[in-house]
Amino acid sequence: MKKYFSLEDFEIDENINGSVVTIGMFDGVHLGHQKVIETCCHIANNHNQQSVLITFSNHPSDYFYPNNPNRALLSIEDKINQIEKTKLDILIILPFDKQMADLSAREFVKSILLDKLNCKSLVFGYDNHFGKNREGSPKFIDTEFKNSINSIIVNEKLIEDDVVSSSRVKFLLQEGNVKLANEYLGYRYTINSTIVHGNALGRTIGFPTANYDTTKINKVIPANGVYLTYSTLEISGRMISKIGLTNIGIRPTVSNSFSVSIETYLLDFDLDIYDCTIITEFIQRIRSEQKFESITDLKNQIQIDKAYALNYLTQIHITT
Repeated sequence: MKKYFSLEDFEIDENINGSVVTIGMFDGVHLGHQKVIETCCHIANNHNQQSVLITFSNHPSDYFYPNNPNRALLSIEDKINQIEKTKLDILIILPFDKQMADLSAREFVKSILLDKLNCKSLVFGYDNHFGKNREGSPKFIDTEFKNSINSIIVNEKLIEDDVVSSSRVKFLLQEGNVKLANEYLGYRYTINSTIVHGNALGRTIGFPTANYDTTKINKVIPANGVYLTYSTLEISGRMISKIGLTNIGIRPTVSNSFSVSIETYLLDFDLDIYDCTIITEFIQRIRSEQKFESITDLKNQIQIDKAYALNYLTQIHITT
C-alpha cells in the first residue's frame, strides 16, 4: 500500500484504468469500514483500477469544535496500521482544515476525484457523505456526475441486527463491554502509552504496576474497572508480551483524587520498564472499580482477579 500525505505528491499510474475511491474518517477501521474497503478493492481489481481511500489526519469535529476535542478509536498511526492489513492500493491522508471545510462537493469531485484520481467509481458507506454541508451523496453523484462516476453503496454491517458503527463501538467501550466492542472492531481495542512513575504502592503490596501517561492519551478510554489485557513492551530493542490486569479509575481505596488513572499489573513480570512504550489490548472486563475497607482486602481481591483471569485464559486458549 502506498501512502500520501498531500495530493501534490500524488500521481495516478497511467497504466491503470482509473481508480475506485472511498472517502471518510474510518475511525476504528471496524468491520463496517472493512466491508467498504473490501468492496472498493474488489471493484478495482475486477477493472484493472487502483483502490484509493481518502481520509483525514484530524477529525472534522476538531476543526469545527476545537474546544471539545473528539476522542478517537485509533490514532492516525494505528489507523494506517489497520488499513495496511487490507488489500488497498493507495491511502491518502489529508488535513481537515479551512480549505477542506469550505470545499463544495462539486469542487471536491472535479478537483480531486476526477482531475487528480481519475475516479471511475465512488464507494459509499451506508451513511457516508462528503463536501461542504455534507452535500456529496450517492444521489448527488448520480445526478451531477452520472456520465463520469459510478456510485456504489455498501450496506451496513450487522451483528445480531445491530449496526456496526464507530459511535456504537465508543458506546460499548464507555460501558466497559470491551469484548463486544472487539467483535465490532474485528480486533482487540488497544491503548498505547509511555510508562511513567506512580506512587509505587502496587510494588509494596506485591503487585507492581505499569502506570500510563493519561495526559497524552487522546483516545476513548473504557469505563472504570478491572480488565484482562495483553500488553506488549519494547525493552532494549526486544519485544516482550505479557498477560495483565489493567485498572482504569480513580483508585478509591488508596487515593482521594478524582482524576482517572490507568495501570497494568503484568503477570509473572518484574523488570524496570519506566519510559518504555506499552501497547495494551483489552480482552475482557473482570469487574467494576471498588473501594475496599483495607489494603489487605484490596490484595485479596487482586488475587481473586488474577485467578479469574488465568481461568478465563485457559477457556480462550491464551497462555501467559
